[in-house]
Amino acid sequence: MTKKHISIISLTIIVMTILILGYIKSTAFMQQSAQTISSNLTQKLGLNIKIKAIEVKSINAVKLYDVVVYDKREKEIFNSETTTISFSILSLIKNPSFTESIAKVIIDNPKLKLQKNKEGQWNYLDLISEDKSGNEDFFGKVIVNDGMAEVDLPERKINLENINGSVNFSTIKDYDIDLSLSEASSNIEVRGNWGKKNSLKVTVDKGNIEDYIEFIPENSDFKMTSGQVSNINLNITKKNEEFYFAGMGEFNKVSATFKQYKLENITGYFIVEDNKMRVYS
Repeated sequence: MTKKHISIISLTIIVMTILILGYIKSTAFMQQSAQTISSNLTQKLGLNIKIKAIEVKSINAVKLYDVVVYDKREKEIFNSETTTISFSILSLIKNPSFTESIAKVIIDNPKLKLQKNKEGQWNYLDLISEDKSGNEDFFGKVIVNDGMAEVDLPERKINLENINGSVNFSTIKDYDIDLSLSEASSNIEVRGNWGKKNSLKVTVDKGNIEDYIEFIPENSDFKMTSGQVSNINLNITKKNEEFYFAGMGEFNKVSATFKQYKLENITGYFIVEDNKMRVYS
């Protein structure tokens, strides 16, 4: 083969590569791919999923635009501006499973809407029901950038903002959590493992008691009504489907009641153990 033939073949390969890359980055391809993948995910998960467009970023990464997920009642539960998925090429070669080949998922500006239905079940359970996982597992790392969440409780609605951090999956049912977020005047950090250990450590720098009144463990004699809390450190564990809280924190400028007495401007600290609170002032 002459140098001229080699040059022609090389040029042809280059031109074809440019044409292919140009096509897969075209708007038509991105929209068609989005519709196909949305349809496949909808069938697999049993939930309505919409993706506006998909862009191929590299040989092992794709970027999804405007992803929206709906629960079984066709109410929006999740959306994100962009979601970038990176794959392990080695895993793809060894195992063609799409899910098990995902190495990293980066979600930008996600919004999550959590609420209970009439039967008392949380809508997020529609996303993680065991009957949808089949034989596939997930071993990737999910990174969240500047997320938000709305949590509808019977008592009130909680707005969580500035959610940043990661969830690192050993399996779909065992993952390490490292997240920071804010709620009202509080900065919150959540770290730990859920699945194998079922143990989380939650720290709150400060906050108003009025914002957390429904979460304060009951004490038959003592009840806080207003004031400030700070330096809260809580450990949350789950055993036999029951949640247990333990930890401590400080309070000041608190209004409270003790039996039939009203207390004002008190300062002290509290200890939570076995879901019961002891107060020292």
